[in-house]
Amino acid sequence: MSAIADSHLSNKDLEPTGPEQRTWGTYHLAALWIGLSIVITTYTLAAGLIAAGMEWWQGLFTVALGNLLVLIPILLNSHPGTKYGIPFPVLVRSSFGIRGANVAAMARALVACGWFGIQTWIGALAVDTLMATLWHGWGDLGGHKAIAFGAFWLVEVAIILRGIEGIRWLERTAAPLLIGGSAALLIWATVRFTLTSSTDPIRGIHVRHLRRLRTHRHARSDSQRGCTCDDARPRTSWSRRRGVLLGPASRTRS
Repeated sequence: MSAIADSHLSNKDLEPTGPEQRTWGTYHLAALWIGLSIVITTYTLAAGLIAAGMEWWQGLFTVALGNLLVLIPILLNSHPGTKYGIPFPVLVRSSFGIRGANVAAMARALVACGWFGIQTWIGALAVDTLMATLWHGWGDLGGHKAIAFGAFWLVEVAIILRGIEGIRWLERTAAPLLIGGSAALLIWATVRFTLTSSTDPIRGIHVRHLRRLRTHRHARSDSQRGCTCDDARPRTSWSRRRGVLLGPASRTRS
């Protein structure tokens, strides 16, 4: 054991975690996954898919399927570390070799740094928006976004400096808040959409109806250009099957 401790291939960070040091239970791991799933980037991805033309359920299904596919290799990769307390840089020595494991560990670290920067920037934008709402003079400050970025970064670093226990505390505390906040956001959006639909029919048009209007516009544009191609006809027949009457303007001229 002393030979391993004196080796240049081992240090305090690379030593296996003993059973008494494994403080993460089922709830903490579930809370970690909640924190990885219920984030602004997930909302942005789903909203982008819907804006690109998907139905709302198709966007949600795509995001859920992507998370499920990513879950499989992550679970396989994390199983030895969770069961035996082996850190990742040591685990990859079995497949990458002693020197190659450094490349794998550095690649993982670079990805983590990039993702940390993205999350910090998104959090800083949220802080900047919140400050602009609470204080109207916030936007007049020079570099107000940089100030928000620095403040959010300091909070993150303060948590990171507490080590893995700091991460465990954050995930354990944030998971219920994320679930409750997401449910409240869903209720708010549903109520707002219902009220908007009843008071302003133009703003209350469903995304699916907007897509039908775009299909109508494209078909009419093809008709005006004298297009005889077949790509406009399936859109016309599909829309008619869905109960949308496009009218004479959608018919292509021969």
